[in-house]
Amino acid sequence: MTKLSVRNVRRFTSHLALAGLLTLGSLQSASAEASVEAVSAMTTWLKGIDAGQYGQSWQATSPAFQKAEPEKGWEESLAVMRTPLGNCVSRNLVSALYQTEITTPQKVTLEGYFVVAEYESKFANLPHAVETVTFINEGGAWKATGYDVHARLEEAERSKVGFGE
Repeated sequence: MTKLSVRNVRRFTSHLALAGLLTLGSLQSASAEASVEAVSAMTTWLKGIDAGQYGQSWQATSPAFQKAEPEKGWEESLAVMRTPLGNCVSRNLVSALYQTEITTPQKVTLEGYFVVAEYESKFANLPHAVETVTFINEGGAWKATGYDVHARLEEAERSKVGFGE
């Protein structure tokens, strides 16, 4: 039987710590790479929506999304949501968060590989907008699973919302 010395324990602990850091580093690298790939897919998808290609955008959604939202319903919802906004003038990525689970608006938790991105966007008729796009990785391909656009609250408006009124 080998005697455990303080030196051997420290060496073993150092190896474990290094292995943990290497694993964490590779996980962070993988999630960063996944985020870049997902944002690239989102950019293409959003350009299609900007061009009014609503049916094609539905084709690029996940099977779960397609099951929940028929193509015609998606096209109608996007027309109602996007037509009043006018053309997209600019769109800037604010954040892209890699997640292994998300909670839907219906309070259902879904597991998988997701990237949720937020954009500051400017439309002809809505100069301060926020677009939130969620994609899921299915079989190596990034597919849309959520989209929302709404007016961005200015700082003065934010201070009024929900604080003692």
